[in-house]
Amino acid sequence: MPSNRLRPRRSCLAVPGSNPRFLEKAQGLPADQV
Repeated sequence: MPSNRLRPRRSCLAVPGSNPRFLEKAQGLPADQV
């Protein structure tokens, strides 16, 4: 049974934890989860 309700779009961003520069930049991005 299809639902006509709109669901919010969610995003998950994966970054390598070995590079501090990537982690700092990821904090400012509009992803729901890092």
